[in-house]
Amino acid sequence: MSDRRILIVEDEPAGAKVLQQQLRLLGYRSSSVVASGEAAIDLVGHQAVDLVIMDISLKGAKIQGPEAAEKIYQAHNVPVIFLSAYDMPDIVDLVRRTNAYGYVAKPPEEQDLMRQIELALSKHEMESRVTASNKRLTAILQTALDSIITIDRNGVVIEFNPAAEDTFGYRRAEIVGKRMSDLIVPPEYREAHLEGMRRYFETGKGPVLGKRIEISAMHSSGRIFPVELAITPHEDRGEQFFTAYLRDITERKVNEELLQKRDTLLNAVAAATTRLIRDTHPEPAFKAVLEILGIAVEADRVFIFENSQLQESQAMFVSLRYEWCSEGIAPQLGKPALKRWPYAPNYSRWQKLLAQGRSINGVVDELPAAERTLLRRQGIKSLLVVPILIDDDFWGFIGFDYCRAVRRWTEHEQSILIAMAGSIGSAIARKRSLDALHHSQYELSNHVKELEKRESELQQTTALLIQQEKLATLGTIAGGVAHEINSPLGAVLNCAERLNSEDLSREARQRNLQLILNAALRVKSVVDKFLLTARPRGQLETCNAGELVEDWFALYGKQLELCDIVWRVDVPADLTLPLAYSDGSQVLTNLLLNARDALCESDDDGPREISLLIKSHPEAIDILIEDNGPGIDPGIVPHIFDAFVTTKEQGRGTGLGLWITRNIVEEAGGSLSIENIKTGTLVVVRLPGQKISQGDAGPGQASRSTDRQEENL
Repeated sequence: MSDRRILIVEDEPAGAKVLQQQLRLLGYRSSSVVASGEAAIDLVGHQAVDLVIMDISLKGAKIQGPEAAEKIYQAHNVPVIFLSAYDMPDIVDLVRRTNAYGYVAKPPEEQDLMRQIELALSKHEMESRVTASNKRLTAILQTALDSIITIDRNGVVIEFNPAAEDTFGYRRAEIVGKRMSDLIVPPEYREAHLEGMRRYFETGKGPVLGKRIEISAMHSSGRIFPVELAITPHEDRGEQFFTAYLRDITERKVNEELLQKRDTLLNAVAAATTRLIRDTHPEPAFKAVLEILGIAVEADRVFIFENSQLQESQAMFVSLRYEWCSEGIAPQLGKPALKRWPYAPNYSRWQKLLAQGRSINGVVDELPAAERTLLRRQGIKSLLVVPILIDDDFWGFIGFDYCRAVRRWTEHEQSILIAMAGSIGSAIARKRSLDALHHSQYELSNHVKELEKRESELQQTTALLIQQEKLATLGTIAGGVAHEINSPLGAVLNCAERLNSEDLSREARQRNLQLILNAALRVKSVVDKFLLTARPRGQLETCNAGELVEDWFALYGKQLELCDIVWRVDVPADLTLPLAYSDGSQVLTNLLLNARDALCESDDDGPREISLLIKSHPEAIDILIEDNGPGIDPGIVPHIFDAFVTTKEQGRGTGLGLWITRNIVEEAGGSLSIENIKTGTLVVVRLPGQKISQGDAGPGQASRSTDRQEENL
């Protein structure tokens, strides 16, 4: 059953009842039945009604059917179908005049009644959608920030939104119905606009359709301004239309122009500053600088004035010293009026502002009357004057004249030129220094020969000292190289002796050969590090911690045994260190042999112990080396990693081992620290974290604790 609510307006109870039964049989749920137009208007105002079936002639009613139907439709937008026994021509005319949605003849036939109801409801729903769509479209047009203009195929404006009114200065009523090209298209573009439309209708193609372009438009005042334009063609009921979306980009263009001028000025200032710095004597550079700046800011004349003051008077004068003029502009340099030109009384304002570091910028006609005479005589329309200060002293000023047009300056441009004036002041100060230097050279001319002689002797002495220093440094570096390669060379000799004197198995011989190769590679790495004072970090190399430690004790374990040192090792066998094998071996060698030397030199009769522990955390890998030796002199600890700092006796150490070790660790992204602890010395090497393999524990993963007799790596 349909949930449509239908109101029956019928003054004959029998007829209303029949109609109500018919609606129920057709599946409609009717509303209350009323017998007058007044009652119908009142009920629709208080209840929801989808459709009204209205008898045209209502007996005894003050408001008849047509009038009631008109009021209901206008006030509540409810569709009305007339119920009438009138002739068809009369009822059709009535339907047209009253906005009714149809009519049904009395007595109504069920099929005709149902058809009229469904047609009325469908038509009303469609009209409601169109109305809502039109309201949305109107709201969009009214609130759009861009100008929206729609024209037909003849170029006549049919839509002109409020943003377009603000942009072009026309009211909608003024422009709708007129050709767009006659009003907002500049005269020089109108023919091209019309030709483009003709070509589109001939070929179906338009070069600017569907694109966003920049073009000029015309305001109602005749002012031409830039706009960003996009045109979209569309068709409605067989008619061709074009909708243009425009945006005034005057402000954007002005900003772009200002940015371009700023960049040009910055480049010119950079070039001018470079010229001032490059030229030893600024005098010839000033003319070039003025030309660079004048071209950059499109000035007609650029000049520099210098201040002067009479000794017997406090009055300040100014004189034109340098000038550049564009083609066709009369030079002013050399004119008597601009030599020793007094600030007072007419230009006292200039003197005060410029001395404070402030610029003067203005149109000549807008300046005080006292300042105009001299400026107009030079043909100046506008100008900018920027002070030149030397150590806060007002030296003079640089100015920019515009004789052909008026130029107004932004604060940013003035700031840039004030900075440029500072560079000029620095160049002038440099010239003063050069003049003072030349004067000093003249006064000291009698001492030149003696100075040259002493300088020659000093050069000879310096050369001798440099040579001696080079030899000393070379000897130190050679000692450092010898220190670093001595240990691996000793290991090579030990392995070679084993190969030569012991009856070894093939596996043992292969093992000793591999150890010799590893030691030789370490020697090469040491030499490379001394050849490259700062090795660039390349691709990360790694090595296996267990293999590294096992190889090291195989090479140097005998040296620990000779000092009666017991070592303990706790290393995860499957742990990967972020170090190259040769780097890791060098780190262990420098740190463990330092511990060995400390224990060997100790006078303590107790057991000598070294422990090596490697622990892995998610964020880091720690290599801990601890010995129970005498520790390090606290005064040396802050400098322990400096090159050529050693705690060993003269001739036994170079002081490069820890310096090289720290460089290796830091290149790997880690850190190295050494501290005295209660039981001796603790060295901590912290490297970036690595994950330990989750496989079965390999050899050495369990803690090793052994003395020199039990350890046999």
